[in-house]
Amino acid sequence: MAAPGRSHTVMALVGIAGVAVGLAVAMGWFDGDGDTRVSSAMDPANSVSHSTAEPLDITATPVDLLPTNPGLRTLGALTFVKGWVLQSDHPRFGGWSGLVLSGRTLTAISDRGWWLEARFDIAGEAPLTDASIRPFSPETRTASKSDLDAESLIAAPLGFLVAFERNHRLSYASVPGGWTWDIALDRLPDLSGLPRNGGLEAIAWTADDALLMFSERGLDPQGRLKAWRWNALGKGTERTEVFYLKPGSNFAPTDAARLPSGDILVLQRRYTPADGVAARLVRLRAASVAAGLAGRTLQGDLLAEWAPPYTVDNMEALAVIDRDNGSPRLIMMSDDNFSRTQRTLLMVFDLAGA
Repeated sequence: MAAPGRSHTVMALVGIAGVAVGLAVAMGWFDGDGDTRVSSAMDPANSVSHSTAEPLDITATPVDLLPTNPGLRTLGALTFVKGWVLQSDHPRFGGWSGLVLSGRTLTAISDRGWWLEARFDIAGEAPLTDASIRPFSPETRTASKSDLDAESLIAAPLGFLVAFERNHRLSYASVPGGWTWDIALDRLPDLSGLPRNGGLEAIAWTADDALLMFSERGLDPQGRLKAWRWNALGKGTERTEVFYLKPGSNFAPTDAARLPSGDILVLQRRYTPADGVAARLVRLRAASVAAGLAGRTLQGDLLAEWAPPYTVDNMEALAVIDRDNGSPRLIMMSDDNFSRTQRTLLMVFDLAGA
């Protein structure tokens, strides 16, 4: 009989290996049938060298969930833990659109193609310390906004997966500022019909290691946005299933993350000149995003929705921390659009009963 926990560890490793193989297939490294097809990306002479990290000083000012009621902690199904306004004098600090937490390390990416790395400690005097910032790659400093508009970031085997809009694509990054490869377009779902500034805004892994991809704009007459369930190891029609997300009125998805249960959280944002900014969080049940959802319309269960006077901004980044007590911890960051009228918020919530 296997030692306690060993079978789970083996299965986890098998799952990671499967995802790694899927990404390798998608990037054109081999065809999935055992035949290696070494691409130019595999040639060290064509690999992107590491970009240089710059030390970053971040000031964190605590904020309440509701400034007029500092003791308030409940926000729908969420419990507010802590929040801060983050500031830095570095001209590239801001625009954070994707977020990953691994142990004590927080990694974020901006919609101008810059990485943020820091030590995250919710109990410390400052939530982010030992911070640094670096370009997506050495070419970032001279590349155009169209090539660097990163909108979502998730962990992938031995690296990260980044979704870009304008120049719609998925890229694999070995480490922040390290080697990067764009996934071959013939392996991806057809993204040609997406609005230029409304592409892949949110991505997340399902429990069975398919990739969910949500578009930001392009509502159809039924008020739905196109989404995809992509299996890199699938064949033909098995590879991609197109489905639809129906967001809240005037809301659009900005990020997604998987809960330990396999359910998917989708963060949504609304901005109108008349109503200002608002955020909402919905949960898609694991069964609803399993294989076989082609053509379906998903709306999700509303967990929370908030707008001023509650503390909120352009909430764009979401990550989940799996904790031993069974209550997942959610980390959210806002994209300040490099505007003096907006803020970079870092907010922490607990989700009970998940």
